[in-house]
Amino acid sequence: MQRESGVGSLGVSELLVSYLREDIRTGDITSESLLPKITARARIIAKEGGVVAGIEELVTLFRLSNCIIRNPVPDGSEISTGTVICTVEGDVKDLLRTERVGLNILARMSGVATITRQFVDKARAVNENVKIAATRKTTPGFRYFEKKAVRIGGGDPHRYSLDDMVLIKENHIRACGGVTEILKLAGEKIPFSKKIDIEVETLDQFREALRFAPDIIMLDNMKPSEAKECREHLDKIMPTRSGRTLIEISGNITMENVADYAPYGDIISVGSLTHSYKSLDFTMLMDLQ
Repeated sequence: MQRESGVGSLGVSELLVSYLREDIRTGDITSESLLPKITARARIIAKEGGVVAGIEELVTLFRLSNCIIRNPVPDGSEISTGTVICTVEGDVKDLLRTERVGLNILARMSGVATITRQFVDKARAVNENVKIAATRKTTPGFRYFEKKAVRIGGGDPHRYSLDDMVLIKENHIRACGGVTEILKLAGEKIPFSKKIDIEVETLDQFREALRFAPDIIMLDNMKPSEAKECREHLDKIMPTRSGRTLIEISGNITMENVADYAPYGDIISVGSLTHSYKSLDFTMLMDLQ
């Protein structure tokens, strides 16, 4: 069976089923004990504004519970307080059994999409070509959905997992004896089909790495003035943009400083997209038929 990129050993539907099972366990004791078997309709409503994400997952979850979603707002839509995201129809017990898991996923994915859109808008107001990328600082078991929400918000998911590309970081460099040593080794060991991204902390390390023309050089925790120096050096050494090394900027990037870095980066990776986002608030209100 073909798996979606970044999902791992389980497909999306299997992951969603596992989330339902975690919540239901042996059964919804409240609804099963107290409620009659009746058909109901519910509205899912936004309690605050932002960018909605997770609609596909919501549709799949409720379908798995024998419910039908009607008139869903498309993923990526800008929503405001009071927006009706969709209506859901089904047996009242099925609706209530699925409600919390569905709203949790919708809230979290929408939170990621919202903060991503804010970063993209801030950065591209300065540099229309810069990409805002996520990191692997994700919630275990929920990475695929957080990364998908980054894409919905206009960002780039970056790596889904360790086998996507070569990312040489500080501890790799230390273990191999330096920038030159590890890039020589990478040239011998890494297949041409895999991109190579190396993290550097100083202008001298940047110059050293650039001699090997890796696909990407990541500037880690540099000041905007230092990133500017690296960009100017790259423009001098590689004046033609086609096929040249890209600059990625990372480390303590915030909404307040992203515009300061945007002129000098091709990519700006932001850990807070997936580790510090605020979930959007949604509610489900039921109307009995």
